[in-house]
Amino acid sequence: QISEGKISLTLSKSSFKVGENVPVSVTVDSGGRVIAGVDVIVKFDPLFLQASKNDITTGSIVDEYPLASVDEKEGLVTISGINRSKDGKALSGQFATILFKAKKAGKTSLSIDFQKDTTTHSNLVEVNTLENILEKVDNLQLQIQ
Repeated sequence: QISEGKISLTLSKSSFKVGENVPVSVTVDSGGRVIAGVDVIVKFDPLFLQASKNDITTGSIVDEYPLASVDEKEGLVTISGINRSKDGKALSGQFATILFKAKKAGKTSLSIDFQKDTTTHSNLVEVNTLENILEKVDNLQLQIQ
């Protein structure tokens, strides 16, 4: 059964101490549709969280990860994944983990940069149509003490 494409950010807990690592899991579900590539752009507040390129661990649900970068100044993590096969494959599971460090006490959020039907933001690109089939994103709120 075909369902909506979804990218989710999840944490094992919602409260962290300053200096503590904040492991954010990025999961992808293509809803049974066959995917050629995935782009995930995560926005974060650099006053509260920090990360570098070395803090990104890619998963194994796509064949190749040509891009995994962090813009600490702008508060953006960008991760791209592609399937080499011209047929692509349906995706469900761990796309990446981003290991942030908590810098400052307060409430902050992480969000997926998403605009429906565009491929210039986070997307799940279907093989046959080359359209973005991403319909839903799950963002995060967290507390740093």
